[in-house]
Formats: sequence, C-alpha cells, structure tokens
Amino acid sequence: MKKRRFIAGSFIYQYFQRKCPFYVSLFLQNVKKASVQDELERYFIDYGVSREEAYFHALKKEFGNRMVILEKDPTLSFEEELARRGEETEFWMKKGKTIICHGILQARDGIQQFQRQMENQYRLPFEICFRGEPDILFRRDGISSAFGNYIYEVGDLKSSYHSKFCQHMQVTYYSWLLEDCQKVLPPSGYLILQNRKEEYSLCSFPLEETIWTLRHFLEEEIWEWFWEKDNFYHIGSHCRGCPYAEHCSEKAISEGDLSLLPGLKRAQKKALWRYGFRNLEELAKAREEDFKVHAYPGVSAEQLYPFVIMSQSQIMQEVYYRPPKKNPQQVIEELTIYVELDQEYRAFRKHLHLHHQSEPLFLEICKDEYLGVS
Repeated sequence: MKKRRFIAGSFIYQYFQRKCPFYVSLFLQNVKKASVQDELERYFIDYGVSREEAYFHALKKEFGNRMVILEKDPTLSFEEELARRGEETEFWMKKGKTIICHGILQARDGIQQFQRQMENQYRLPFEICFRGEPDILFRRDGISSAFGNYIYEVGDLKSSYHSKFCQHMQVTYYSWLLEDCQKVLPPSGYLILQNRKEEYSLCSFPLEETIWTLRHFLEEEIWEWFWEKDNFYHIGSHCRGCPYAEHCSEKAISEGDLSLLPGLKRAQKKALWRYGFRNLEELAKAREEDFKVHAYPGVSAEQLYPFVIMSQSQIMQEVYYRPPKKNPQQVIEELTIYVELDQEYRAFRKHLHLHHQSEPLFLEICKDEYLGVS
C-alpha cells in the first residue's frame, strides 16, 4: 500500500512564505522535520490561540445559534478526528449555518480525480491527499451552489497588522477545496487581521488574482520539484522557522554552497548557477570574462565578480575586504571585513567608516585582532 502525503494549508503557507522548491522536495520526500519552536514562536502560537478564542467569543455573542464551533474530540485518533469534523462541516454547510468555525475541508470527487491524475502523470510513489482547516467559513446569500441559493467563503485569523501574499495563498487553497464541495469558487477570500489597538479588521481580496497561481503550483511545479535532484535553495533570514533549516545548513556546509557567501542574494545565486558555478570551489576558479554574457534579469557582472574574490578567500581562509569606491570626492568609505571563523564557512562582518589614508593601518589591526597575524 502506498504511503500518503497530506497537502494542508500550513504547507501552502510555508512554501509561498519562502518560495523554496527545496522545501517542497524535502516535504514530499518525507524528510524528518526538526522542532524549530523557540520562545518567540511559542509566544505567537499561544497569542494566536488566545486571540482566536476571543474572536470566536465575540462572534458567538453576535450570531448565537447561527454559529457552530467544531471542537476537537481528544478520545479520537488524529485521522478519525479529522474525518469526523470533515463530515460535520459538510453537514452544517448543507444546513446553511451562518458561520462554521474549525471546519475541515476534504477532497471530493473533483479533487480526488485530480489527485489520481497527478499520481499517474508524474508516477508518484505515494498517494496525494488534499485537505484544509480554515478558521472560519462565512455564509453568503444570493449565489447558487450545490447547497442552495448561498455559498461559503473562507476567513482566516492572522496576528499580523497587514496581509501577506502567503496568507492570501493559504486562504486561496482553502477556497479551492471549498469549490469542490459547493461546486462554485467563492469570489473573495478574507483575512481577519488586527490593528495596533488590537481591534479586528476584515481584509478581503479577489480570488481570481491568486487562484491561477495556486493551480499552476499544484498542477505542475510541486510534482516536478519532487523528481528534481538539484532543486534551488538559498540559506538566509527567510529560513528562520523552517523545519528543514538545519538540514539545509548541513547540506550547504558539506557542499560549499554559494549561499554561504555573506551578502549573496537569491537572484545573484541564480545568476551564478546559470553561469555554471554551483559551489565555492567552482566560483573561486572563475575569471572576470566569464561574466560577460548577461545571465539573469537585474544582476550585472559588476555585482557578481566580488563574490569570486570572496569565494577564494573562503577556501584559502584569508581575510577578504571590499575596497573603497574609486571616488576621490568621497572621504569616508565603508569597508566590510569577512573573516573565516571556523570550518563551517561562517563569516564575520564588521562595518567601519574610515579615511582612505587609514586603510593599510586598518588591515594590520584586523590581522592582529582576528587572525593573530603580525
């Protein structure tokens, strides 16, 4: 029997937050996730739960029996619990409840057929299971659906002040699942945000602007990345909170990945890949004339060649510094010092403003202070 891969709203959120094909590949390959919850993340989780309870309480006061909250049953297993709430969600949608909280949206005939099509087309060694748990389903009258002269629209509670693209895509995914149940795509999705006074604000957006991005991701990109052996990844601040961050760090260190170069941006790394440089050792052998052909939009050769020198210094474990701009009118210049700290290619950055004439003395100080070289 084939194993299953469950595509949930959190997966959609995580991908569109980071836009990392390597994350998709690791997820589908069922690579073990690390526990990445630090104190700050636990705080936001607890804060989100308390805020959700307060919002549901406010809705209950306004809508009374027209609202239902599907509570979890601790006596059931995880799968049994999801199946139970999925059935109850569909039951209350058919009954026409005004608001349904903590419902479960599961694949019906249309998406199940799509699942089988993807499994066969891409020869996947596992079964795909799409499902989602939106915070709120709002009833909207006047539009015909499988339930009658009304439809449901998705709302999701977020702790941010402003909406984000990954949040839009998560709600779009829930709406895509909802379309399979009610046979019509909701025109809008909703995010329940907060302002600085901790009041609730409803942010709506048209699904026609995001549904095609989601469908392209689910119909093509995600499965192609599963089979791709060399998916693009780039270590940076966006990796914070990712359950695979440690895995990627170990991979980057073992391979001498380009993202270990301080200051290298995603677009610049993609450009270097197109030039044929995949790791520090390859880049260290590059010549300036290798970058004459334009390889990536918005990335020039002048931006890339300094990273060649940096990669050489990483490998040779020498100090690298960015020389001052060749502008005689500019008296104060910024020098960035990169010092090899250990075998993991971690770089130490120090920004100093100094006069042109102080540059030789500055380098001597750096040698003495960080490398112990006289």
